Amino acid sequence: MSGNLELVSQTRNTYLFDVNGSIVYRVEVTCANEWMIQSSCDCPYNQGTCKHEVAVYYWLRDRLTPGSPFDLAKELGKLKKVELIDVILKLAHDSDIHHRLAHDFAPPSSNPETFVQVCEREIVGKFSNGTIHQQEMKTLKRYLFRKINVIQSDENPISRLFNSISFLDIVTPTIMRCDTFIHLLFAVRDEITDLMVSAIEEIPKAERDMVLQRFILMWHELHLAVYNDVHVQLLKGIVPIYEGDKTFLIDQIDRFRNTHAEASDLEHLDEFTKVLTEES
Repeated sequence: MSGNLELVSQTRNTYLFDVNGSIVYRVEVTCANEWMIQSSCDCPYNQGTCKHEVAVYYWLRDRLTPGSPFDLAKELGKLKKVELIDVILKLAHDSDIHHRLAHDFAPPSSNPETFVQVCEREIVGKFSNGTIHQQEMKTLKRYLFRKINVIQSDENPISRLFNSISFLDIVTPTIMRCDTFIHLLFAVRDEITDLMVSAIEEIPKAERDMVLQRFILMWHELHLAVYNDVHVQLLKGIVPIYEGDKTFLIDQIDRFRNTHAEASDLEHLDEFTKVLTEES
């Protein structure tokens, strides 16, 4: 079949081919040097790689000149700070990478990954299966607020901030299994929000912008949609003290806006954007 295909266009490392089958199909392949990254074909076959893609693979193998070895450090060096943080957070979805980063970069005395692992293990052990009924909720509430007190006792505002958001991510699915969860959900939300706001205020100025960028990106990655109303409270603390890239923060506020339905929240987000636009 390799004689029945035509290279239609090439943009950097993306190749478009027309491949003759029963009709002409369009195949798109994205490469990085000699490595195949992604391919797709608009033919109806949906059980994996189709024969049209395979034909393109052979064509590329026979015609592409191997490039120089991929220099990861060089390519990462081209990224802006915010883009690099985004890459790291996406990689951190892999639990092994997440654990290693937490081990290497968190304060030794208050490692947020260790704290989260403890919470996960205890939750599984104590509240593992099915609906959590009314009689168990008092036990769960006492457990959650003991853990909140542990976070609050941390003198490092940065680890306190990230422990808070990680804790919220870990415990929310358990709270949602309660047969009457709204009161407990709001109580935990309010306590953790207060912790995060106070931590934001205490972050040393030299580290503040970088930490806040990491925090905002992490919030997006965790998809904490049930806590949309917390966005405004956090941004009220962040916007007046943030001195970093205003465009970054405006873009993140736009992402928040897409998840909000309350008119009052949208008005606040518009106000934040206006302030940042005027400052930039």
